[in-house]
Amino acid sequence: MTIQPIAPRIVSWLLIILGACEIPWVIYLIFTQQESFQAFHLNIATSGLGIAAVVLSSLSCISLLQDWPSAPAWCVATATLVLFLASVTTLSRNVEAKVAFRPDHVPLLIAIPGAVAAGYAAFVCLRGNRAVHEVGIKIAVLVLALVALAFLARTVQHFTDPQSTAVVTRARAIVVLLDTGETVGLLGAGIASLRGRPRSTLVFSMIGGVLLICDAWTNVLTAASGLPFDSAIFYLIVGEVPSTVLCIWAAKCAVSELKERRRQRVLAVLTP
Repeated sequence: MTIQPIAPRIVSWLLIILGACEIPWVIYLIFTQQESFQAFHLNIATSGLGIAAVVLSSLSCISLLQDWPSAPAWCVATATLVLFLASVTTLSRNVEAKVAFRPDHVPLLIAIPGAVAAGYAAFVCLRGNRAVHEVGIKIAVLVLALVALAFLARTVQHFTDPQSTAVVTRARAIVVLLDTGETVGLLGAGIASLRGRPRSTLVFSMIGGVLLICDAWTNVLTAASGLPFDSAIFYLIVGEVPSTVLCIWAAKCAVSELKERRRQRVLAVLTP
């Protein structure tokens, strides 16, 4: 039996090519990325990411309650974003401090239950056995609603924070971790699409797409004027925008395929 790619074959191959090009770039960053840098417009950057977390968490709740076919996509996007925010916040602060629960650790305490709830809901929906786990889905919706409220409060705090400039430490770890996630997302989405696996295509493409958007947003907003800003715009146009478009395209194709398969299962049950 011939395997049909989930996304158009050219899209799948472009995802693989872009992911393969990221591998030497990640290796290069491991040895050349500076350990710290001066970041600008942090209040705007963090507020934007916080608003995105609120929106995605809310969409996850609504899609799960309404049983949308796109519910797994929103859940994967939510889990990816909140883990990204927690990782950046944790790595860019002095985590060796002896205070158990400092304010800087709050996003981590928010993100862990949010990511677990979103990941669980996505797994259940993709497996197609939601009816068996209806109680678990309702608990996941409640957790995600609380996560949305928590990030809304954090967003207001960041937006009203007068400090917009700071030195970001452990920049190498943050950048390498982010670009590695993008590489995995691009390669995974392309390979899964070629193999005709819509669930894996959906998961990897949403991971890659969300991380690419986060990368572009933070690079452009926090870069200093001059060469750093020009470089951020160059990478945005050449790499992040086309890669994000391809990931969204692959995710859309995967959702359509999953929707069609669910429709066929329903028809099979109803047909005598």
